[in-house]
Amino acid sequence: MAEYTDFNKDVIERTIDIVESYDEIKGKKYEVTLLINCLTGLLVLPKEILSKQKHYSLPNSNLEDLEDWGIKQEHIIKVSCASCGYKLNNIVRHMRNSVAHMRIDALNDDSGKIVMLRFKDSGFKAEIPIKALEEFVKKLARSVIK
Repeated sequence: MAEYTDFNKDVIERTIDIVESYDEIKGKKYEVTLLINCLTGLLVLPKEILSKQKHYSLPNSNLEDLEDWGIKQEHIIKVSCASCGYKLNNIVRHMRNSVAHMRIDALNDDSGKIVMLRFKDSGFKAEIPIKALEEFVKKLARSVIK
């Protein structure tokens, strides 16, 4: 087992590796559970690291730019502020709160397979497909460790 050289960065990088190894567990029983556990590390930990590093903040991208991150406007159902609500830093803050306080729900297709997660926070609701969510958290985590 490799040692940690920079604990915060290494935990995030290893969590990205776990998400990227999904191809090996596709169709397995706990694939979404694993994603939720990874979300905790990829949304909560980076926010805590960033709060201690005053020189770094998330890009203030608008939603058009977020399509590169896997999120589309139709995934964001409700925002509290139209001018700030569709910005990356606001979406991440609400998603982090949703995960940290377990205000997430699984949405299933007709066969019972989980196809998206619903995130709820004060004045915010998003329904993000699993594949888009995987893409989003990997890009988010990579932006934090750069």
